[in-house]
Amino acid sequence: MRNFFNFMIDRGIFIVLATVLCIIVVLYTNIRMEKAKTELEEYFLAKSCPSEENCREKIEAKVLESYGVTVFVKGFRTKHAVLPSFSNTTYGFKISSIMGINEVEITSNPPSNGTSFDISNVHIPTGRSTTFIEVNFVDGQKIYVEVWQKKITFLYVDEMVDIPTPIIQPTPNPNSQPIITNNPSPNTYEIALPTTIHPIFRQASAEKDFFYTFLICSALLIIVYSSQYKNIKQLINSMKNPRKINRRDAEET
Repeated sequence: MRNFFNFMIDRGIFIVLATVLCIIVVLYTNIRMEKAKTELEEYFLAKSCPSEENCREKIEAKVLESYGVTVFVKGFRTKHAVLPSFSNTTYGFKISSIMGINEVEITSNPPSNGTSFDISNVHIPTGRSTTFIEVNFVDGQKIYVEVWQKKITFLYVDEMVDIPTPIIQPTPNPNSQPIITNNPSPNTYEIALPTTIHPIFRQASAEKDFFYTFLICSALLIIVYSSQYKNIKQLINSMKNPRKINRRDAEET
């Protein structure tokens, strides 16, 4: 087995495989990004319903069940900087409509590339608690949903109450009550909530995947080429002088 790996390294096969693999992965993420871009263009066009296959419809639906799940990663201090905290709450809904029963999700921290929605009153929920669900959605509640290509892209509600999460500050005296700040009155909206499969989010996610994949693959290839510089140089010389390398192989055997 060791001789096999040495053979791969000596012949540059390892380098070729790493290069081909990175190219395939980058091309795959690029195809996903281009597909998401085309999908978003079709979605924007569907607002005017140019055809039966490409039309955005607003239909009545009913909430059968709702829940909230919070993911919170606390920031930490490094030698040179303080990394920020990250939190994301995903709200799930089981919805009944003429399409049947569908499960959809909305998130408080969706991917974004700055692309604007083409409708007004779009709201991204905030906070890290299920209060948003408890206040605004109850089982059996009637809502409206936007449907595009059999996918639910928006939840429409007539009114929504967004209760900001209070910030609790510790006090110097451990026996005293903590100080609660940043607790303004709830805001009320007439809003549309984009789901996690909305084409704007899908395109932003695909673009990020492509960027990070390209970055990682580039770094990986630089490391591989740097570590195998001597073997690459020998491989180039062997291609220029095939007789010399054949003589060396014969001596080794």
